[in-house]
Amino acid sequence: MDVIALASGQFETARNPLRRALPIDSELGRTHVALAHISFTAARNTPFQGLAAAGAKLSLYELIRAGYTVNAFIHDEFILTIRNDANWKTVPRDIERIVCQQMQSVCGTVPIAAEGAG
Repeated sequence: MDVIALASGQFETARNPLRRALPIDSELGRTHVALAHISFTAARNTPFQGLAAAGAKLSLYELIRAGYTVNAFIHDEFILTIRNDANWKTVPRDIERIVCQQMQSVCGTVPIAAEGAG
């Protein structure tokens, strides 16, 4: 049986006698703490998944605020409805700009790129 001691920021398991439970702060202000068996890889991947999720949420918000109709977000893609009378040369670049700006805001100096499906 696992013993979890959150107050001290540590937890003990049968497999790993004393392992620190590190709080993970997301870019949107939420804090997550691993409470169960978590592998080294999962512990290192979680912050990156959080950054990707934060960037996607900010992008979604800004796309809607810019007047785009977002029909779905699937894994790492936005599906939008674009009016027939829209400028098909500038709209894709505007969408890419919005998504890249929002993702850049959570990723710092990591280069960000996006491309539309056309």
